Amino acid sequence: MTLGNMLTLDDLLAAAQRAIDAGEAHDGRVAVQDGTGFVIVKVCRCGKAVWRQTLCDTCDLAAWWNGFSPLRFRRLTWDGLATRWPTDLLADLEAWCGSEVTEEGSLPNLGLLGPPGRGKTAVALLLARRWYASGGRPSIRYTTHKEMATDLSRRRFRDENPFDDYTEPGWLILDDLGVQEHLSDTQQADLQMVVDIRWREERTTVWASNVGLTSLGDLIDERTLDRLKDGALVLQVGGASLRRMAS
Repeated sequence: MTLGNMLTLDDLLAAAQRAIDAGEAHDGRVAVQDGTGFVIVKVCRCGKAVWRQTLCDTCDLAAWWNGFSPLRFRRLTWDGLATRWPTDLLADLEAWCGSEVTEEGSLPNLGLLGPPGRGKTAVALLLARRWYASGGRPSIRYTTHKEMATDLSRRRFRDENPFDDYTEPGWLILDDLGVQEHLSDTQQADLQMVVDIRWREERTTVWASNVGLTSLGDLIDERTLDRLKDGALVLQVGGASLRRMAS
């Protein structure tokens, strides 16, 4: 990309960075001469020159991660998890990350099954962070099934489109699926609505459950489970609890 008649974008950002390092930035901006005039370049809060954005990629990822991830999971890293997760499962996840994306820019669904404490939630969140950092910047939402069911019930007669928060994001992480031993007809219908719309629109749903597929089939509607499994990578996570390992 060439700006004006003289500088490429890389040259412009390099010149802007030199000006920033020299203390010439004011009010989060610095002026750089490109041969035809001056170009205003923004300054990230970390002091890095950025073009047409407020934050550099590193700070943008950190800001998104701190706002998106539950507090307990914010210090997680993929490398840290990789030392404690089975290598065959990690290889399966790497292959899933390399899957062909849909026209929406989404990956196939991913199901993570296994007892509590095996790292399912951590993996789902770190995969979302990795996908966000890859450049797509998709909208991503994390929720447990119980939280979603409670939220939809509370907003049912108050909001015009209460389902949009769960059907519109490019990624939905649906945690603790099947934890509730009994779902009302309304809760079954709400879950089916969310899953069905996401399936039709080819948006990624990463779902995690402490129960196996057979037990899960006894808890949620058959059509809903079929949609979640369609084209999905479903992994059974075993081994010792990572929580006990860490203690």
